[in-house]
Amino acid sequence: VLFPVYFLAVAATSLRYDARICLMTGALAMAQYGAIAGYAAWRWDLNAAAFAPFTFGIFRWSDQIWRLAQIAGATVLSATIVVRTRELRLLSTRDRFTGLLNRAVFNEQLDREVAFARREGTRFAVAMLDIDHFKRFNDTYGHAGGDQALRLVAQTLRQSCRETDVVARYGGEEFALILPGVRSTRAHDLLERFRREVAATAIKLSGRARPVSVTISIGVASWPEDGESAAEILGCADRRLYEAKERGRDQVVGPPIRLARPAGERDPDETQILNSVKPLVPPDR
Repeated sequence: VLFPVYFLAVAATSLRYDARICLMTGALAMAQYGAIAGYAAWRWDLNAAAFAPFTFGIFRWSDQIWRLAQIAGATVLSATIVVRTRELRLLSTRDRFTGLLNRAVFNEQLDREVAFARREGTRFAVAMLDIDHFKRFNDTYGHAGGDQALRLVAQTLRQSCRETDVVARYGGEEFALILPGVRSTRAHDLLERFRREVAATAIKLSGRARPVSVTISIGVASWPEDGESAAEILGCADRRLYEAKERGRDQVVGPPIRLARPAGERDPDETQILNSVKPLVPPDR
């Protein structure tokens, strides 16, 4: 009577998307069923006529061991399904080329950040980045060179940002950032360092003796000054990105920069971000 219940219990744990829970539940099910069967066999004669309707008049330990093996198999299968599902879910949220989040996930995260900021009264900044003259770079150095440039920018962003920041490849040579808890002026300072670091990093192309480099243009917007909704903030950052390109590229355009506040007045998150950026080496261009 109890045996089918264990299969339902093990199968239900897969809905938690945690393989550890599946394995733990399966182990507990095996231990409990084994204990019940062992106690019953020790306490009563299960081949007696009174137990015939339940044991069919035949109680063998080989049958019980086979049932334990079936529970173990269901446990392994459930855990495998969970692991595979998590892998597929991760692949669906990532850009396979750079390893960053994709556009769909970025938009979802931006909606959540807006909702959180409204509820908690926090601030955040959004940035749009674009590699300058990327088509010309591809035409000059080939698609392999363009791929290296994309990976360089992605790696620089990933290494320079905090774990709480959202970094995504928005499409083509465009990238997008969400910086929670950061004011626009501090976001401008941070992204200026990003820009300089990308420009200072050499790209070594196969078949070419001298390394090359790329530059990026960046537009920055802040909540709530630049918009109340996710679409408004993202649109503002995108407009400022194109403004940076119109001004000559290789620069950051954001809200009007106010006087910098003393270090003691900075938000903790802002100080953490600024201190996490590595010192820059002058560009060799």
